[in-house]
Order: sequence, then C-alpha cells, then structure tokens
Amino acid sequence: QSIWPLVVGAVLAVLTGVCIFGGGQRISAITSGIVPVMAAVYIALGLFITIKNIGQVPQMISLIVSQAFDPKAMFAGVGASCVMQGIKRGLYSNEAGMGSAAISAFGGMFGMSLPLLNLPTAFIAALGLVLVPKLAESAALGRRSEVHRRVSKAMLGTSVLMLPAMAFLVVLGPTLGAVLFRESSVGNYLAPLSVGVVLSCYQSVLSCSLNGVGHQPAAARNALMAGAAELGLTALTVGLPGVGLKGYVAAALVSELLGVGLNLISLCRAAGLRPEFFRWLTAPGLAALLMGLDVNLLFHVLKDRGMSGGTSGAVCLLFGVVVYLSALAALGISLRELLGIQK
Repeated sequence: QSIWPLVVGAVLAVLTGVCIFGGGQRISAITSGIVPVMAAVYIALGLFITIKNIGQVPQMISLIVSQAFDPKAMFAGVGASCVMQGIKRGLYSNEAGMGSAAISAFGGMFGMSLPLLNLPTAFIAALGLVLVPKLAESAALGRRSEVHRRVSKAMLGTSVLMLPAMAFLVVLGPTLGAVLFRESSVGNYLAPLSVGVVLSCYQSVLSCSLNGVGHQPAAARNALMAGAAELGLTALTVGLPGVGLKGYVAAALVSELLGVGLNLISLCRAAGLRPEFFRWLTAPGLAALLMGLDVNLLFHVLKDRGMSGGTSGAVCLLFGVVVYLSALAALGISLRELLGIQK
C-alpha cells in the first residue's frame, strides 16, 4: 500500500488546524488568498483542455444537438416526465411518505421557537465585543484581580438579563408565537430550549473571556469538543423510534453544558478564577423564578377575566419587571454596579 494518502492526509490535517486555531482573522486571510487562486486555476484548466482539443469542439456541438433532438431521447424524456408527474400527484394527494409532520415540527422549532428565544441574546454579543478588549488590556498589564472582577460582572450581567427573559418567554412564548407566527406549535420544547439558550450565553461569555486573556486555542478546542458531542448525540438519538426532535433538544443541552464546563475549567486554570455560583446563578435564578411564577399566575387570571393575549402579555411584562427588580434588590444585587461593567 502507498504511504502517500497518509502523508497527504496528515499535511491537510495540519494545515486545516493551523487555519482553524488561528481564529477568524487567519481563516478570512487564508480563504481570501486561496479562493481567487482556485477560481483562476479552474478557469485556466478549462481553457487549456478546450484549446488542446479545439479540433473536436465542432463534433462535440453537433453530438449535443443530434442527441438532444433524437426521437428515442425525446420519447424517453416525455415518458420520464409523465412518470414524475404521476409520482408528484400521488405524493401530494395524501402526503404519504413525505414526512410532513417532521418537516412541520422542524420548522416550528428552528423557524419560530429558537428565533423567539434568541431575541435577547443580541445583548450578549454586544457584551462580548466590550469584554474581550477590556480583558486583554487587564491581562496584558498583569492585573489579575481586575480580570476576575470583569469576568464576574459579565457572568452576573448575563444571568440578570437572560434568566428573566427566558422565564418570561417560557410563560408567554406560546401566546407570543400565536401573535407573531400564527402558529400554536411555537410553545413546544420552550422550557428545555430556554435552558439551552441560557447555557449557550454562558458558554459565549466564558469563551470571550478565554479569548480576552490570550487563550484562544483553549476556547476553540472546547467549542469543537462541545460541537462534536452535540453532533454525535444527535445522530444517535434523533433516528430512534419515538424520539425525533427530543433527541436534538437533549443533545443540545448536553453540548451546551459540556461547553460551559470546559470553558469554566480552562478559564479558572488560565486566570486563577474562583467561580461565584451563588452570585452568578442562585440569586438571579431565584429572582427570575419568582417573577416567572407571578407572571404565570397573573397571565392566567387576566385571560380568565376576558383580557386579550396581547394586552395580558404587556401587563405581565411590566409587572414582571417590577417584581424582578425588587427581588434583585432584596438579594443584594445592584444594577448600578452592573451598568459599570465597561469601566
């Protein structure tokens, strides 16, 4: 057996790793150089082959035309078209074998439920843009205590924003889905998906923190491991009888939890960080739970009194904000401190 396939595979693996682990800038720089060369080589080879066989071009064109209008070819094309039309009519008459239910469930989850839950995550992306340069500055100056303070505020800010947002969307998600998408299936899997969205936000903040303190390879490695776990679990579970999209939801939760754990361990090792779980999770989580229970009760009371879904949702939103801020203040979390995250 030839050793060249192994050599070529190893070289390609090394080059791919160098490209991927260099971050977005290196990927864009390499692809911006490779793609024009690929296009130029493709065009050059096409022209070379055509010019080298220029004497056969007239015969090639003649063969294309003669075969296209040959009676046998025309009859075969008409027959295939009739068969295809018959298959279409048979499928669309009763949807047997089309998987319409699966397609509908897939569209409801990825086209409606997840976009609805991901609405508040835009703030997390903005937080990452601010956090990375600030952490890089503090790490470069050797101010480890400042790094700890910034990471702690970022994690607390993520909890304070995302936990009540997810609690509110779990309670009112079906109503909002009916208003926005005219689809009742938006409420399916909202509770586990909301947990996955929160975990993905934590993973994003911790990954940005690793990038800020100069450990980009660790962030990339952890992301690849979490993604591989999700891909493997999804492939193993989705096809099982009676599982379907539940397998994807479970795989996503496991993947996000794994990513959070790996990033947290890497960050603790890299920056000497001590996790403050009560401050990051417990206090905002209790406040969000209290708000969610109160909003759920109020929403059903208003609906029973005949108030429309949109009006009930607006009233519950205002009431929930008041309850949540009051609970945060009672637990000793200051919003003024959080607003100074960029300082």
